[in-house]
Amino acid sequence: MQQFLKHYKVKIRVLSPIFIGSGEKIGKKEYIYMPWNHRVIIPDADKMFEDLSRRGWANEFTSFLMDSRNGQMPLSTWLAQKKLRGEDADNPVIFNGGMILTDDTGRELLPSSPDGVSGGAVAYTVPAENAQSITFTPVYHSGVYEYEERTVTVDEMQQGVKIATSDAGGYTLQNFAVQGRALTWQMVPYGYAQSCELTPQDEEYIDTNTNSYAMRSSTVDPTTGIISCRIDYYTADPAQVAKISEFRYVFSGGYHADESRAVTLPLQ
Repeated sequence: MQQFLKHYKVKIRVLSPIFIGSGEKIGKKEYIYMPWNHRVIIPDADKMFEDLSRRGWANEFTSFLMDSRNGQMPLSTWLAQKKLRGEDADNPVIFNGGMILTDDTGRELLPSSPDGVSGGAVAYTVPAENAQSITFTPVYHSGVYEYEERTVTVDEMQQGVKIATSDAGGYTLQNFAVQGRALTWQMVPYGYAQSCELTPQDEEYIDTNTNSYAMRSSTVDPTTGIISCRIDYYTADPAQVAKISEFRYVFSGGYHADESRAVTLPLQ
């Protein structure tokens, strides 16, 4: 029989950070999925048990782990049912590292993506030239996951409109335009802005049955933090694209910017 498969030995040059796991599988009761920022926490089991024991939940937590009937319940769901809140700064479970940065002139420092920043690092725009300090305000999540689909109109985006994507922040949408088969607009973050994907309500005008009917792209200005967004429709009639009048997005509830725990550091 003719051999159709060929085997090659190759060398690759890595251009980005790579994480190689151990191959060990973990169950749903061993990690916490945070849908508000699409991250996963694998907590220190001993520290988490100590924290839950201090709250008087040691027996309940042990029963949850041992009960095979709860085999399909994720740890994050159990914690949400307990309505565990991030009131304790030492709590290893709920605080997700979210921060709001402002300088003493009132300028908010926005996330940006300059060249050379990769992996889990977060870069921010620079403070005002005459700024003397920066205040770091931590953002907590209640552990109760609440989502709400909302809409914004094209007219509002053309005029400039502020939308909240969480209890602690969102975006100002501006400079919306239709350019032939493309839709373009800008997003200026404020506060703790959740990742926001604006989806056009285009089903009435565009054939969306194929997975490749449009391409979405965005770029971040590393100086201003402004996000420039674009959707290109491959085969749509420009007249049909121009009829799109509304976008939908998701609001995520349960966030709280805790100003009582804010820390101000001087600039050198």
